[in-house]
Parts: sequence; C-alpha cells; structure tokens
Amino acid sequence: MKDSYFNTIVSISYPYLEETFSKGRLVELLEKTEYLKNYSDKEEIIEEWTRIYIDFVKKDYQNEYKIADSKLVEFLDKKDDGVKIIWGNCFDAMQKMKSESIHLMVTSPPYYNAREYSQWKNLNDYLNDMRLIVREAYRVLDNHRVFVFNVGDIFDNDNITTQSTWGKRRIPLGAYFTKIFEEGCRIV
Repeated sequence: MKDSYFNTIVSISYPYLEETFSKGRLVELLEKTEYLKNYSDKEEIIEEWTRIYIDFVKKDYQNEYKIADSKLVEFLDKKDDGVKIIWGNCFDAMQKMKSESIHLMVTSPPYYNAREYSQWKNLNDYLNDMRLIVREAYRVLDNHRVFVFNVGDIFDNDNITTQSTWGKRRIPLGAYFTKIFEEGCRIV
C-alpha cells in the first residue's frame, strides 16, 4: 500500500517516458527513483520524482550539444567566487558552452550601425544576427535563469529607406528584440 502513489505516477507517466527516453535511460530513471516506493508523503514523492526527472532530461539535452570547448567549460565550471566574465564575441563564446550551464547573462548588444565596429548592410541582416545570439543565449541559460539585455532605440541609418547620417526615422530596437525573445522562447 505504501508504494501505491509512486506506482500511480509511473503508470500515468509511462507512455510519455517511453517516448522521451531510450529503453536504457528509462530503466536507469526507474531504478534511480525506485527508493520513492518507501515514501508515504505524496508531496515528497512528487518533489523528488520531479527533481530526478528534470536532472535526466537536462543531462540528455546537454549531451545533444557536442561542440562545447573543454577549456571554456573548465573555466566556467571552476569553483571559485562564482563570477565569470568573458570578453569577446558573445555568439562565438556561447557556441563553445554547454547547454543550460549559465546562471546569469548580462550583455549590451551592438546597436545597429551606431558604431564603426558594428555595421550591417541592412536592418534585417542585423536582426537575423541578433536572433542567432538570442537563440544561443536561450540554449546556454539554465532553466529559470536571468538574461539582462540592455538595448535602446536608435535613430536612422537602417539602410532600408534612407542613407543619410542624420535622419528623421527612429528604429525601435526594443520592440524588435521583444519579438525576437518571444520567438526564442518557442525554440527547443
């Protein structure tokens, strides 16, 4: 009678678990959670089952991404004060990171054609590059973590309707990025 609630969770979840995990991983999950049969508190069973299940899914998800750079991963995983700063192209750096390995990310992306070092042919090319960066950020951020993205509007130079240095158009980058973040959250 003691293990009936655990058995209920497993029996209800089983079709989904079979679809989600390989046979070996499913056996591993069930063996790892078997001790929950001895628990009588439903809340405790649910909490432990959820924690173990999330760890399994996360591990499988991380194992899908095979191009992480071992030196960068070692630097990020090193146990010290916990604060790490990476200086450079964020897209290139994130591509070298493990999935769901970052707890906080703070960035100020290049403002479209606002500086000599950040020039694009047109606004669409810029937004496509930023979309790639947001998707990588979504991949490397751990679940329920924070991404601080500092961006403001710029004026003119969108190279779509004007080539002037001082123009009359305002480009609402914040609005474009809101849309990109909404799209990014549906990926994965």
